[in-house]
Amino acid sequence: MCPVRFLDRDPMLDVPGTADVPLTGFIPKVAYPGVDTPWPSACAGCGREPSPTLSAVREGKGCMYCAQQNPSTPDEAVAAMRAGGFEPLAPYSGRSKDPWHSRCLDCGRTSTPTLATTRKGHRCRFCAPYGIDLHAPAIVYVVRHRTLRAVKIGIAGTGIAYDRVADHQRHGWDLPSYVHPCDTGEQAAQIERKVKLSLIASFGARGYLNRDQMPQGGWTETYPEARLSWEQLRNLVDKAAQSVRTLPTD
Repeated sequence: MCPVRFLDRDPMLDVPGTADVPLTGFIPKVAYPGVDTPWPSACAGCGREPSPTLSAVREGKGCMYCAQQNPSTPDEAVAAMRAGGFEPLAPYSGRSKDPWHSRCLDCGRTSTPTLATTRKGHRCRFCAPYGIDLHAPAIVYVVRHRTLRAVKIGIAGTGIAYDRVADHQRHGWDLPSYVHPCDTGEQAAQIERKVKLSLIASFGARGYLNRDQMPQGGWTETYPEARLSWEQLRNLVDKAAQSVRTLPTD
């Protein structure tokens, strides 16, 4: 074996059954099979199962579906955009990095986000001036509004000037019923997206409340408390968090 490649290779990675072998960005479905053997795993971003090899992941390669080598179906793409707060106004091109003419479900204005950035947690550039740093610590929170009889999921950065949760409190929302801390904003966005996708079939993508009832934004992540309690929403957050890991950063 070439001595340079030998030095670059970790011999322990070839030992079957090695514990805690990191497969960044994926959730393994079976025990570690070997560094160059396809490893049945779910992508922490899109949830599909591309079965990468550990050697490929160590070289910086990610999910082949997210990378457009095998793009989402049109229905999956539309569902992901709606979960991210957008209503597509044109057919899916089949390429996740193409600008996609869409309307924000919060403010109603149109823009051209991409499926790839929406999946990573990027929001409408008009109505989300608070933003979130995808590489900094963040939280997923669950709040309730007793008067409006609604519950809400949301994400917010920590240690920043704009306090998203406090903004909701000024509009009548209770203190968070539940807070799940995340290492990064990207992780928080993935958890929120998974929860919203799981609820679209039952509640739709447009939210229980409307923009008049929530001038501070975020009404597309609201649900009727009579049908979904904050405890049930918390359990969905916990379940999603178990399947999400921090994705590799550029």
